[in-house]
Amino acid sequence: AAILQAAEQLRLPDEIVVNGVLRRVGRGSGVEVTKNVLADTIRNWHGFKDFYSGVLEKLRNHFESLVRSAGNPAGETEEAYDFAPLVLPLYGEEGWADAIHICSGARARALALRLEAEGYCCDFTETDLVIGVPTQLKSEMGADGVQMDGDEEFYGDEEEGDQE
Repeated sequence: AAILQAAEQLRLPDEIVVNGVLRRVGRGSGVEVTKNVLADTIRNWHGFKDFYSGVLEKLRNHFESLVRSAGNPAGETEEAYDFAPLVLPLYGEEGWADAIHICSGARARALALRLEAEGYCCDFTETDLVIGVPTQLKSEMGADGVQMDGDEEFYGDEEEGDQE
């Protein structure tokens, strides 16, 4: 939201790409509703501040450990040309992984949006929140700044069954 507000103040085009997603600049009613929903979700989330601080600490520790092990090729594969993201379990066979803090889709989404506002890149799987750092290369983006579909084809990766 802060990026979109800054884009509006700088009078950038009506649409910009943020973290590979096309976003509309401006203060339409949807922007205000979203802002209020997120603020209310966090305001009603008892213990959010401490929980969020803990997530940020996990992220710092995770990426610092990757930096420390960067000179050690053990466990790396030739496809590992990026920093491994932190995977935060959300849901499992028994239900929510953290029934106190992330006990709804709204809270999971609010956490992801808050982390993206901090500069992290977030994505959901069916059961996890995957949190990475923005390391996308220009060649991995299309001319319009949006991530290209079919990166496997772009880089000429072979299907598993085609490898010898």
